[in-house]
Amino acid sequence: MDTFHLVLSSHVIEHQPDLIRHLNQVAAILTPTGCYAVFVPDSRYCFDHFIGLSNIAEVIDAHFSERRVHSLGTIIKQAGLSTHNDVERHWQGDHGDSAIDPNRIRGAINEWTASAGRYIDAHAWQFTPESFRNIIRALHALGLSRLYPLRVYETVYGSVEFCAILAPA
Repeated sequence: MDTFHLVLSSHVIEHQPDLIRHLNQVAAILTPTGCYAVFVPDSRYCFDHFIGLSNIAEVIDAHFSERRVHSLGTIIKQAGLSTHNDVERHWQGDHGDSAIDPNRIRGAINEWTASAGRYIDAHAWQFTPESFRNIIRALHALGLSRLYPLRVYETVYGSVEFCAILAPA
């Protein structure tokens, strides 16, 4: 198998149904001194604003459930709780309407049912730089991932994303 000194992803990690599996797949192709650079949407400044941050229990549950496609809950969160994606408005404190729209949720249920187990794209994970750092550290401490956060950069004003550098430890 080929190995790499650098693996780069931009707006990919949050789409993974099983985050731990993804991290382990990347770790398997990194050289011992390599790193994984990720650009991740900061949920405070994108359409994930009202969804709430992901937590370690959800990440571990998805892994032990061997999730390969998004759960109905993930599809409902994306369709029913998401808001606008205007980064400038988010930075100004305008996050849009937080009301739950039953029609959007009904549409998500119908889409998930019609998919018959096929992948539907969605954000499975919502992070801020701090929450991402804490989850990656915890996964490493638990022995569930070889990757450790070398550096997690804060979201630059006016931007929708933060960057993190992960490395095998």
